[in-house]
Amino acid sequence: MGQQNPFVKEFPRHGPDLPHSQTPPANHLQNRGSVSRKMPMWCTEILHLSSCLPFLEERPKPSPAGVYPRRSPLFPEVCYIDLKKEKTKLAQKSVDRSLAFLDECLKLMSEKEALQQTAVIGAIEGGDLQEERLRSARETAKRPVSGFLLDGFQEQSASFEAKLNLISAVTAELPEDKPRLVHGIGRPDQVLDCIERGVDLFDSTFPYEVTERGCALSFTHQHPPDPETSGEPQHPDFTSVLEKEKPCNGERNEEESDPEIDQSSITSYEICLKEKRYREDFRPLLAGCTCYCCRNHSRAYVYHLLTSRELLAGILLMIHNFQQYFSFFQSVRRALRDGTFQDLKQRIQRRAP
Repeated sequence: MGQQNPFVKEFPRHGPDLPHSQTPPANHLQNRGSVSRKMPMWCTEILHLSSCLPFLEERPKPSPAGVYPRRSPLFPEVCYIDLKKEKTKLAQKSVDRSLAFLDECLKLMSEKEALQQTAVIGAIEGGDLQEERLRSARETAKRPVSGFLLDGFQEQSASFEAKLNLISAVTAELPEDKPRLVHGIGRPDQVLDCIERGVDLFDSTFPYEVTERGCALSFTHQHPPDPETSGEPQHPDFTSVLEKEKPCNGERNEEESDPEIDQSSITSYEICLKEKRYREDFRPLLAGCTCYCCRNHSRAYVYHLLTSRELLAGILLMIHNFQQYFSFFQSVRRALRDGTFQDLKQRIQRRAP
């Protein structure tokens, strides 16, 4: 038949006569009738190593300097890793590489006539280290860019208060005549906090995420007539749906608990139409909303679409959520023009978690 593979050794499934280094643990081979009689030697070693995983998973506590010691019953040597130092190195690399890439783009623009009218946005990197963020902001502001992107704030590694401190420090280093865009911040109360600290533009991922959760935006905000609207009727009384429906004791009955729904990701600015309490609710998603969904369909209908896994559910929720979210920004612009921004912020923060 040919020569036998030197890395494969034949041994019986139950071999008390074999050396311990070649015998797989019994608990790994119980009820495994399909295990081949020919098993590579390294497979038996892996099976033995798996018995040591409970010891390897015991993570020691860091020292006050943020150094994690790592021990193993197989390798008794201790390897120390300074997480703070490694974090600083990664932040420095992200800033250096972003600046180098920006210089290449600007050089290419100067050489190509077709690209000379292109607007370039400079990315502000540096993670959650203020020193690197400021260095990135100062160096990027020296380049002939059309605006600035505050990148990395979509991550959950730092608290929102720490993010606001970084945003305040960064925007203070940027020229005021160029727009500042931030990624990953879209909750209404957080948007207003960022606007106070000099952010001009936001992405629209928040209403998309709300739609993916099967929810509808239903928060209260001022909605006065705005020149940007196209003659649609205005409704000054945007009463919060959640405030109307919240039980007096702050709890839901057994039928409304819906334990299969992940409530941790649902914000206080939305209602989850997957909940059973909406299956016979024939009101619109939001009282006074003029979107196509609220004018033609009810919460009960959207609940039916969601539970039936119909694609139309996401379409209707997307229509509603984007119109509600864009009307919120219309209220923000109007409040900034009229000097009523703090009043709007107080109204929005009433629903903040």
